Amino acid sequence: MPYIAQDARTKFDTPLKHAAKQVYEKKELTYCIYKLGVEVLKDLKTNYANLSMIKSAMNDAADEWLITKMVPHDKREKKLNGDVE
Repeated sequence: MPYIAQDARTKFDTPLKHAAKQVYEKKELTYCIYKLGVEVLKDLKTNYANLSMIKSAMNDAADEWLITKMVPHDKREKKLNGDVE
């Protein structure tokens, strides 16, 4: 994932933390992610390159979630409970 500098994150962190406190279900999170893409596209030309850029960013975030959150969790659970044989 292309990381952005710590000081550049500040403008995103506060509104994202506020929004996150209002998400309780998968459908709400899905809506927020989709709506963010829609809002970003409003300031861009609607063409394949920009549509693909937004989709790629969503996929990259999903990949980062898998790598940094889900895989370590799975490894801990596997160590605790054993692997499926």
